[in-house]
Amino acid sequence: MRECPFCGTKIKDESQGCPSCGYGRPNDSTSANDEILGEAREVDSRTIPEPPPHTTYSSGPSYDGENRQLGILWKVILVLGTLFFSLFVGVIGGVYLYTRPYPDYKKFGRNLMILCVVLVILQFISIFLFAGFGFFHHLID
Repeated sequence: MRECPFCGTKIKDESQGCPSCGYGRPNDSTSANDEILGEAREVDSRTIPEPPPHTTYSSGPSYDGENRQLGILWKVILVLGTLFFSLFVGVIGGVYLYTRPYPDYKKFGRNLMILCVVLVILQFISIFLFAGFGFFHHLID
């Protein structure tokens, strides 16, 4: 038995070509394999490097250049810090993240600053409403 020089399949000596890829068959120069593969016959499979293994599990942020992402834990800490502690946490965190070059950081920083603006507006509305009710209540008494 011999080995196909193209795909490495074992070929019987009496065979006229490779049964797997068709290499060595009569009229091989006009076969569909030549049209599809073109110059690929000249590539030695040992010279092509194997791609690195791809891992699909990830529990933290991504650190691959432009696609760097902020971890979910940091997002939760910043939102809860803004809601329960101080609007300054949200403003400072939002401005810091918005100035970073990563799209995910910019998006979350912008959203954090929008949350701060909405909270400030709600605080002013509640102050005016309660002040107004207090004033009218004082007039009624």
